[in-house]
Amino acid sequence: SAVRVADTADEIDLEPVSHSALRSLLDTQRTVRDVPVGLDVASVSRVTVLGEGEQAGDEVRAAVRAWLAQAVCWHDPTMLGVALASPELESPEWSWLKWLPHTDIAGAVDGVGPARYLAASGEQLVGLLAPVLATRPPFTGEPADAVRHLLVIVDDPNFDVAASVLGAGRAGVTVIVVGGASAPHREQYPDPERPILRITAGGQAIDRWQTGGWVRFVDAADSVSVADVGHLGRRLSRWDSNPTHAGLRSAGTRGATFTTLLGIADASQLDVPALWSPRSREDELRVPIGVTATGEPLYFDLKDEAEGGMGPHGLMIGMTGSGKSQTLMSILLSLLTTHSADRLIVIYADFKGEAGADIFRHFPQVVAVISNMAEKKSLADRFADTLRGEVARRELLLREAGRRVQGSAFNSVTEYEAAIAAGHDLAPIPTLFIVADEFTLMLADHPEYAELFDYVARKGRSFRIHILFASQTLDVGKIKDIDKNTSYRIGLKVASASVSRQIIGVEDAYHIESGKEHKGEGFLVPAPGAAPIKFRSTYVDGIYDPPRRSRAVVINALPEPRLFTAAAVDSGQDTTIVDEQELPEVAPRKLIATIGDQLAGYGPQAPPLWLPPLEEPIPLAATLATAGISERALRWPLGQIDKPFDMRRDPLVFDARSASGNLLIHGSPKSGKTTALQTFILSAAALHSPREVSFYCVDYGGGQLRALDGLAHVGSVASGLEPDKIRRTFGELEQLLTARQQREAFRDGSIGAFNDGYGEVFLIIDNLYGFSRDNTDAFNTRNPLLAKVTELVNVGLAYGIHVVVTTPSWLEVPLAMRDGLGLRLELKLHDARDSNVRVAGALTRPAEAVPANQPGRGLTMAAEHFLIAQPDLEQIAAINARHPGLAAPPVRLLPTNLAPEELGTLYPAPEHVVIGVREEDLAPVQVDFTTNPLLLVLGDTKSGKTSLLRHLIRTVREHNTAEQVAFTVIDRRLHLVDEPLYPDNEYTANVDRVIPAMLGLSALVGSRRPPAGLSATDLAAWSYEGHTHYLIIDDVDAIPDTPALSGPYAGQRPWTTLIELLSQATDLGLRVIVTGRATGSGHALMTNPLLRRLNDLQATTLMLSGNPADSGKIRGQRFARLPAGRAILLADNDEPTYLQLVNPQFSQ
Repeated sequence: SAVRVADTADEIDLEPVSHSALRSLLDTQRTVRDVPVGLDVASVSRVTVLGEGEQAGDEVRAAVRAWLAQAVCWHDPTMLGVALASPELESPEWSWLKWLPHTDIAGAVDGVGPARYLAASGEQLVGLLAPVLATRPPFTGEPADAVRHLLVIVDDPNFDVAASVLGAGRAGVTVIVVGGASAPHREQYPDPERPILRITAGGQAIDRWQTGGWVRFVDAADSVSVADVGHLGRRLSRWDSNPTHAGLRSAGTRGATFTTLLGIADASQLDVPALWSPRSREDELRVPIGVTATGEPLYFDLKDEAEGGMGPHGLMIGMTGSGKSQTLMSILLSLLTTHSADRLIVIYADFKGEAGADIFRHFPQVVAVISNMAEKKSLADRFADTLRGEVARRELLLREAGRRVQGSAFNSVTEYEAAIAAGHDLAPIPTLFIVADEFTLMLADHPEYAELFDYVARKGRSFRIHILFASQTLDVGKIKDIDKNTSYRIGLKVASASVSRQIIGVEDAYHIESGKEHKGEGFLVPAPGAAPIKFRSTYVDGIYDPPRRSRAVVINALPEPRLFTAAAVDSGQDTTIVDEQELPEVAPRKLIATIGDQLAGYGPQAPPLWLPPLEEPIPLAATLATAGISERALRWPLGQIDKPFDMRRDPLVFDARSASGNLLIHGSPKSGKTTALQTFILSAAALHSPREVSFYCVDYGGGQLRALDGLAHVGSVASGLEPDKIRRTFGELEQLLTARQQREAFRDGSIGAFNDGYGEVFLIIDNLYGFSRDNTDAFNTRNPLLAKVTELVNVGLAYGIHVVVTTPSWLEVPLAMRDGLGLRLELKLHDARDSNVRVAGALTRPAEAVPANQPGRGLTMAAEHFLIAQPDLEQIAAINARHPGLAAPPVRLLPTNLAPEELGTLYPAPEHVVIGVREEDLAPVQVDFTTNPLLLVLGDTKSGKTSLLRHLIRTVREHNTAEQVAFTVIDRRLHLVDEPLYPDNEYTANVDRVIPAMLGLSALVGSRRPPAGLSATDLAAWSYEGHTHYLIIDDVDAIPDTPALSGPYAGQRPWTTLIELLSQATDLGLRVIVTGRATGSGHALMTNPLLRRLNDLQATTLMLSGNPADSGKIRGQRFARLPAGRAILLADNDEPTYLQLVNPQFSQ
């Protein structure tokens, strides 16, 4: 900004010495001398340069030469092009332009190299420029940033620029007219877009035309001699900042594409054996990836710095649009094209998920292209395990090989290869090149991986594991010590000067210009402290067009020297080029794919260090085929375990003879629990017969196990809607367990030891949560059968009875059961915090890495990922066909109607009456009236109460005489009216007869008491005389328990005298059988004195069908909806026993 002095009203007030010094300062500094003056050619369309005097032409040309020299020196050919029209084209004043790359015509050649925008006349130059000018919009005065600026010099006095296409003005084109024009008229208006300049004062100054005359523009004009510009042109001839540009100049950089840098004539016809031929260690892993600013090839040397390379590890930073992916692809393609898989293998890991590197996936040296790790956490974990595993594998290989060769471990791969060179037969260890793209994003989500990278970087130096870390930015706080382990740095266009300084030590990477024409430009620092080398990487991600000159027919192949002139040089007649229409048409393909397809046909292949994650379903048939498990081994595969650290997959095997013979599978809904059970059963069935393994399923998981009901190995599938079948299943298993406990054959451990038709038995419970909450109420919160499951878990394994359960949560498994479940498989959980899988020292839970929406994926207790194989239910028929006539023993169910003849002996002993079969073991159930003379039967209508009474009456009557037994039957509803009794027995349906009948019976029975005054000995020997009396009261709720209102029994209740005798019924020969309704029985047991007394005396109770909501509970047991004749027996211990009552009116 200008320095000004405030005005002073009266200078007399100023101090004289200071005032004089101020004036002297202002006079001296008022004018700045020798300030450069420039002309913005981007904002003008035409510049006319005139001269004075006899030397006007030479002075003008000298000035224009100076302008051109500055322009071409400070602008590369991608930004600035130069064109010339002059009859004196070959004169020293202009011929020097032929050396400049700025004059090249893109894509055109002549007899000595690229064609040039140099013409002997204006008309000829217009013809050369016509294709370019046709694409340019009209000139607007604004810089044309997106196009190459053309500087056109016209030194042809016979050519009228204004009348030609050059006079119209085009965007990005500036025409400089040298002389040949008359001085402007004094009335001529100056056009700022078309200035007129005059070289004056003998070439020492420049005037500019303004309104009314000339105004000094430059006091000291620049001029350059012909010799200087000639030298400058030759020096610039080797310069080219766009090596992929088709019009490259020198032999070292002409067509400096990927193919030319590697010396490949045609990338579609590679000589792979020659490219992969052995190299000296100096040339190994050293490939060109671009060109430097001087046009020389830039070599990327991956070797360790101790071997003359730049490695082992490097860092590349480049913002979006900088060409980072382009540079990485160039590095990879150069290395892969020139090295086989026994010398180099590659892992490309991209955390962000870009698919650009997928094109390398099929190269034989590429171990894996891992992308999208940000969305798939499991991929990041696998990548970490793979790196750790490869370090460990190489360390083990060097140790074992070293001990075999020299008695001690090799310290590095270099020593290992020295042993190979000495003649030892050792397998080659290829260099592992790891590209970690967007590694800073990985560290942001997984900060623990910083230590992993640091570990691999330190160990990898000796093991030939090289890492190139690439990212868009650099966060020193997150990468920790990673940058300290890198030796070479590559800085592309970055977002800030500070990042540039962190990468290459200077700010140059920040100042790289933006735009697609600058993609791939950057700086390489080959070693710490080295000077940055500017380069541009080759572009390899484009469509490859095979060279058409490969179809040329050469008539005279002898080379012939030609003079290099500014004008076009004739190519001669010794080469005939095939026209384009004669060339065969080929489908366009990318360069990388073109090369990769050819390399894929050559070996060796990269070792399988990386196996793809367990994402694709695994058929059970394939798992069985690859598991290597023989038949009848009581072992079978369930899926595959992923072991990225060991670089393999192992079968997930269930071993029935091991301590892990009981299995728990827990996971959230839709995690694949039921499918895992199907796989479990079908896999076992594929390797064993139904006599060797059998399965009994309890399905609370949605009914999918029902599909296995047709499998010969499956004895039963019971759903939660089949409680009878579930109880019978447990009954069968308990009976089997008891039988095996009583035998010793199981101790020899063979399959045939049991010899009971079951083999190894498996109880399958799908959804333990639903099972444990079935058959519960407010007082019994767990299924009573859950205790039986716990017993089988803890005891059954020793007797060949196994338990396999699924549950949504580990917390649902009872504590007493947990230790017996030896094998636990954890599928995807809703909340990873519920996981039981832990890894010591890990910051996160392994369960977080289990992917969602992939049923069957889970973790073992060792934190190993697995995938359950997919069962094929269509194979059931084929499996059954291999075992004709064999099937697992089915679960025997209680009959729905039981004929008396099916029970055998109905009266096995005096006063022992068989009333049905129990569900537990289908054994006959008898009522022993000598032990408990009281029987209470409760049930709703049509539940079987009367049928039971018929059976009791008939059985007792048929097996006794009238002298032995007597009956008193109170049948209010006449259900038993047709049932014959003994003569003189009491049968009444009249309510009025109940009280006298009870009075008479009470008197009879009461008379059997021993008389008073007997001694203890006499009392012990006392017994009554007479028959056993059976009192049968059907539908006691139909008989009102109210006092008689009139008659001889007024005021008496029907059961008062009877109740007094119930406690002595056994000793007095009284047997009481009472039936009543189930509905309301809970209340009746408290209000009806007879029922209350029977309940107090623990009468044998049969609970038939009743409404569980309205019938209350009897001695802790709730009623249930049961089929007719089905009952729950409550004996003295109150343990419920389900049984089917005999139906005397049903015959088999």
